[in-house]
Amino acid sequence: MDGLHPLLARQLRRAGIGDRESAPTAAQWRQLLDRVSRAYDDADQDRYLLERSQDLASAEMQELYRALEAEKAQLESRVHERTKRLEASEAHLAEAQRIARLGSWSYVPQTGRSEWSDECFRLLGFDASRGAPPATDVLALVYPDDRERVRAMLRDAYRRGANGDTEFRVLRGDGETLWLHALLETFTDADGRAVLLRGTLRDITRQRHAEAERDRALQRLNTALHGSDLVLVDVDPEGVVYLSERWNVLLGGEPKETHTTFEALMALTHEDEREAILRQYVDTLTGRSREYNIEHRVRAHDGRWRWVRCRGRVVERDAHGRAKRLAGINEEITARKESEERLRQSESRFRSLLALSSDWYWEQDADLRFTEVSGTDADRDRTGIGQFVGRAGFDREGLAIGEADLARHRTLTAARQPFRDLCCKVRGADGEWRYVSFAGEPVFDRDGRFTGYRGIARDITQSRRAEERIRRLAHFDELTGLPNRTMFMHTLARALSLAQRRGKQFALFFIDLDRFKNINDSLGHEAGDRLLQDVARRLRQHLRESDTVARLGGDEFVVLVEDSADPRELNAIAQNILNAVGRPYLLAGREYHVTGSIGISAFPDDGLDPATLLKNADIAMYLAKDSGKNNFQFYSAQQNAHSFERLALESSLRHALGREEFVLHYQPKVDIASGAIVGVEALLRWRHPDLAMVGPNQFIPLAEETGLIVPIGRWVLRTACQQAATWQRDGMPRLSVAVNLSARQFSDDALIDDIRAALEEATLPADRLELEVTESMVMQNPDRAVATLARLRAMGIAVSIDDFGTGYSSLGYLKRFPIDNVKIDRSFIKDLPHDTDDAAITRAVIAMARSLRMRVIAEGVETREQLAFLREHACDECQGYYLSRPLPAAEFALLLRTWQCDEVAPDRGSVRRGFVPMVIGGKG
Repeated sequence: MDGLHPLLARQLRRAGIGDRESAPTAAQWRQLLDRVSRAYDDADQDRYLLERSQDLASAEMQELYRALEAEKAQLESRVHERTKRLEASEAHLAEAQRIARLGSWSYVPQTGRSEWSDECFRLLGFDASRGAPPATDVLALVYPDDRERVRAMLRDAYRRGANGDTEFRVLRGDGETLWLHALLETFTDADGRAVLLRGTLRDITRQRHAEAERDRALQRLNTALHGSDLVLVDVDPEGVVYLSERWNVLLGGEPKETHTTFEALMALTHEDEREAILRQYVDTLTGRSREYNIEHRVRAHDGRWRWVRCRGRVVERDAHGRAKRLAGINEEITARKESEERLRQSESRFRSLLALSSDWYWEQDADLRFTEVSGTDADRDRTGIGQFVGRAGFDREGLAIGEADLARHRTLTAARQPFRDLCCKVRGADGEWRYVSFAGEPVFDRDGRFTGYRGIARDITQSRRAEERIRRLAHFDELTGLPNRTMFMHTLARALSLAQRRGKQFALFFIDLDRFKNINDSLGHEAGDRLLQDVARRLRQHLRESDTVARLGGDEFVVLVEDSADPRELNAIAQNILNAVGRPYLLAGREYHVTGSIGISAFPDDGLDPATLLKNADIAMYLAKDSGKNNFQFYSAQQNAHSFERLALESSLRHALGREEFVLHYQPKVDIASGAIVGVEALLRWRHPDLAMVGPNQFIPLAEETGLIVPIGRWVLRTACQQAATWQRDGMPRLSVAVNLSARQFSDDALIDDIRAALEEATLPADRLELEVTESMVMQNPDRAVATLARLRAMGIAVSIDDFGTGYSSLGYLKRFPIDNVKIDRSFIKDLPHDTDDAAITRAVIAMARSLRMRVIAEGVETREQLAFLREHACDECQGYYLSRPLPAAEFALLLRTWQCDEVAPDRGSVRRGFVPMVIGGKG
């Protein structure tokens, strides 16, 4: 009590507070102050008596009061300061919890009182102003899979006084999922009962996500290493070399991880290569080289040498730039090295064989200057390839090459990489441009120094022009040069999309020539073709450049007039077309008159999609036909009788399956080499009760449009499989039955299940079924087509591309698909062997198919000359009316029993017994 006022100290001693050795505590101070305050309160009530009280009014008491007041102020100041520090500490704690995503809580079981930090409320998404929620509300947020684990932790705390540590997920009210780490501390009384639970909740969501991503990355790395022949190499700071389990396999042992030293590895290395290896490693470790990349030999367990390619770099350095960790990949290249050696040994043989082929061999020096071009003198002059000798590169006069191809070639040669399919146009000695394809590879000497390039060149003029023509056929009509249906539908779709965005209108004119069949029948197809060419020319001349003119097929043309739907303007355009078409044509030295009928539909009034607009223009065209021809009609749904005919046909088509009106006819496919029937194509026919036999061209498009083609196609599959199985049980020769798939059927998700069910129901082996699809079908969704075709091949089913050459005809796309057969379209067969273009295309398709290991089938064979041409150029199979028309099942069975192959195999004469009469000119 030293330092206190003497009077204050005396009063404290009187009150029994404190002693000489120790100062009063804060509680004792408060006790004294309370006593004094009560005394003064009592004194205020009777101040008069107090004033007259000699003891209380003494100077000593007044001095004591003043001392107490000073001590009280000092104490209150200290309490206020400590309160501020406590509040600041609590604020720092709350901020630290927020940053760390860590909340604290406590719970008293006897009173049920809970205390939560602000971060607990934020983590669990509760409103802090409402206080801590019940435990049931908290448990309701916990994932069902984790809830029992949390309950078990709480039960152990209540029953055994145990502490807890667990992780669990919660789904907050805002839909966010969090991972939480909970720590629980339990305080118990003397009887072991829990009297206080205290714990923390920490958000570990990011940590969990990072761990999951790390586990996935590690799993991908392990999977890649196990699935490859690569060896992972890791040199740690202590110099221990770790090699993954493929290293021991490379040396001829069992898979196991290896820990060794660099010296031990060098002992396995061929002594001739150790110095070069050490030099590269030192350069990499010291930073003179970014990475090491070297090929060398190591001795395997059996004593033989194996070639290894080692690549790696420094992945960790210390503060002074010294290498601490090295990582890389080792790969066995023994097979490649042996192949290179065999290649060097066979180089002389290659040169001699090259002289017998149609390719040329060429070489360049280190400056890429041509030093040699090997080929016959005639070929060198004809193609102009001889001009390359003594020159460098491919950019020179007399040669044309695309800028992109040239840039790519320069990049590859600068990197000393091989190249192929470098196509150039070279002017020959005769002045004609020809396509030449180059392929080459870099050449290095035994010390690894680049010495130049060598490779082959080939004249691909014929195949390139054939491919260009095939590609053009995919989008343009061969006869008139106008866009074909495929390209027009793309153009129409673009115009429709543009009109929708800009709020524009446009019109569609569907033009069909009147009495065109009379020209064909009386003057022949050649005159009819000239007439179609003249019509196309007149349409282009009498329409604006912005208008699109296309030929859909036959004598049907279509015109797209954009940014216009004014009836008066459309009337003028239609009349202009009729006048142009109606002028006389000079055919076979005489004038002939042909008129046209036009149907008009407009967007958006007559349709909101390309198919509807085209269909309605077609309907309006038939209305023009019915109105006397040589006129035009706008589409009108109320006045068109043709639409009712289509509805009637559609109604009959919907009942055709149930009424068993569909039948299949079968056309044989004949192996050209042996003359034997090796397959059959199932063709659908409709026996309409009122219209007799309806051709597929009449009802198949309608079935496609209405979606009925899917159940009809399912019936065709089932019926064809059952018939093939029946023939097989009856002892007929083993045949594959081919079924055409429609576009809708091919894109149907249930296609694979339908095929599997048809085969199982008929007990027909999968390799007896062949499916035919068109190029346009597989190109609608190439990725999905590849997956579907792969599943069919996995089942053992053969797949053919039908009507090849009339769709996209891209060889680059075709090789992507798992295809077994290619069917050459009848349009390329009909003029064989006289049409040189068709002959070139047919030869190119056969050569292409053979290079892709596909069989080639020619359809539509109708003459002996066509068959002879196909046999001469090694076509595999053929079908057509020259061999047999499509037959009902019973007649086809008779054909199988009586078939003789004399007609196909020329050495056996020209008489074919059992041959079914032909119907020349029909579709076969």
